[in-house]
Amino acid sequence: MGINELFERITKVVERFAEEIAEQRLLEREQKTGRGPKVRSEKTEKGDGKKKEFYSDFPKSG
Repeated sequence: MGINELFERITKVVERFAEEIAEQRLLEREQKTGRGPKVRSEKTEKGDGKKKEFYSDFPKSG
């Protein structure tokens, strides 16, 4: 393998990596703005199974 082939392969790997990063950032931006595909977590869809309890008779200090 010559030095030119080595640099060409390195360049291709770096370009592929940069494309993947750019695609990830685009997807994140779309999700934040609501313009892309919406992904919900399981907790959001199903609920977390726990109900919050509020105690109105809890003694207040002071």
